[in-house]
Amino acid sequence: MRKEPRRFLSWSGPRRSPRSRVVAATAICSSLATLATSCAGSKAFDAGRGATGGIVYALLENGSIEQVHAGSGKAPRVIRLAIQSSSHAGTYLVEDARVGRIYVLGRYEHRGALQAVDLHSGHAGPLTSLPEGISFRAIAIGSQTDRIFVFGDRPDGAGRAPYIAVLDPSARHLLRLVRVRHAKGLDWRVFAGAISLDERTLYVSYHGTNTTGIDALTAHGRSWLRCASAANAACVPDAHGAVAVRQDGDLVATTGDPPDLIDIHGKRVAHRWRTKLARNHLTELTLDVAGDTAYAIGSCAYTGGISKVVLHGAAPAKVLQPPATAGAPATLCGERATVTPTRTLIVARGAAPSLTAAASPALLVVSTQTGRLLEMIPVPAAPVDVLSLAVGR
Repeated sequence: MRKEPRRFLSWSGPRRSPRSRVVAATAICSSLATLATSCAGSKAFDAGRGATGGIVYALLENGSIEQVHAGSGKAPRVIRLAIQSSSHAGTYLVEDARVGRIYVLGRYEHRGALQAVDLHSGHAGPLTSLPEGISFRAIAIGSQTDRIFVFGDRPDGAGRAPYIAVLDPSARHLLRLVRVRHAKGLDWRVFAGAISLDERTLYVSYHGTNTTGIDALTAHGRSWLRCASAANAACVPDAHGAVAVRQDGDLVATTGDPPDLIDIHGKRVAHRWRTKLARNHLTELTLDVAGDTAYAIGSCAYTGGISKVVLHGAAPAKVLQPPATAGAPATLCGERATVTPTRTLIVARGAAPSLTAAASPALLVVSTQTGRLLEMIPVPAAPVDVLSLAVGR
């Protein structure tokens, strides 16, 4: 069986190439990444477009993806990857709907790597290696150009400096490597990244040992300029953890402790919602398909719970699932979440010291109206990211 060659990024400067939209046919039986079924007897991969609520992809800590039909009762289908998954929850899955592909961020041979999965065939394609020495922790895709943005950090003296790698839509060529700031002795460890709808502003969220907040970089010609702030502070210091871009261009972000959600307009906190998820260190949120409702997810390492916030207006948050009482383990909790097109919430519950045997790693299917647990889908390893695809896309 022929091995699929790995692709490495060129450092000879930006190159423009035709946008390849097809995974090579020779990747079908790659020894690096195959489906659970054999190539000789495999059937056409079911992308799940007819399933109720669409299809959910869960990236697991064991280096595989489980394709789940939420609410259908079908058994998950497994996609084996060549890359190694992170052991920490984060944004490692992103969809390019226009080409029917998802990209997975992980590691291969001690460096960051991307692997594409074709949604029509279900085959995992060849690898693209990312710049050495950088721990990449988040991925996003531009809604205008399909360029891929990968966020990470690397040692810089006594601290860690944040970087953003910009790849072309085929994920084969590095267009630019942007250093967000010098470390200056601080731990600017990246937690999340986001892109404005016009792709002119990049956002980097930090969760370091002595840093927090969000930095913004704005495009000026071929350069990216960071917003003005003190050397030891990010541009929006109130934020801590997840960040997402709203349809009106504002940001919504978590704050850690206290467990709030904030709306950010420019560098200013325009509104703050109390999620009522007491005793949590809140770092996870997800938006619905329309982008007008946010869901705050309490971690299994704390007290868990789920809160719903309507972003238009000043209505208080609605608690869908209350956090665990003091001394009790959190069970309806998670580290990552996504909302399906039918407005069903999928919560990725990973392994945490507080979880009992009865609360093992699973995907929790939750009603966004009542907070009722509709289904619990066990998975063989802790899910580190989860992505929902639309029906009939």
